[in-house]
Amino acid sequence: MICSRKYFSPSSANDSLVLVKRVVADVMRYSMRLSEVLEMLEAAEKARDNGRIMQLGTFFSAVAGQLRSCLEELDELGIVMTDSALGIIEFPCIADGTEVRLCWRHGEQAVMAWHEVGESYPVRRPIHTLPVTPDLEPIAV
Repeated sequence: MICSRKYFSPSSANDSLVLVKRVVADVMRYSMRLSEVLEMLEAAEKARDNGRIMQLGTFFSAVAGQLRSCLEELDELGIVMTDSALGIIEFPCIADGTEVRLCWRHGEQAVMAWHEVGESYPVRRPIHTLPVTPDLEPIAV
């Protein structure tokens, strides 16, 4: 199997946000719902309510499937979800010959920051400091 990776420019990452914003919102909603159902399952298990356990287990599986579909959609686009609760995603990018991550958080209007691979969202830097041509076309390797 040939593995290809998509790389984004700041411009192409921002262009993808039209679709990605909706998918990230769905991921956040499904993640929250799974947490709620898990709490209800734990309560049903303590109460030994087998009927409720089966009902919630079925619902949990359905929501987990929806979440999985959203995460697969992001993966197919070449985007990495790093925090489903906060809605943080990363776009692989090549900057000055080095792979970095453009980052976006749910609620932001545009991709405005980046960080090096291995770093995380809290240490992100302003996009204007990215050592790459802003209109670089995305490339597949």
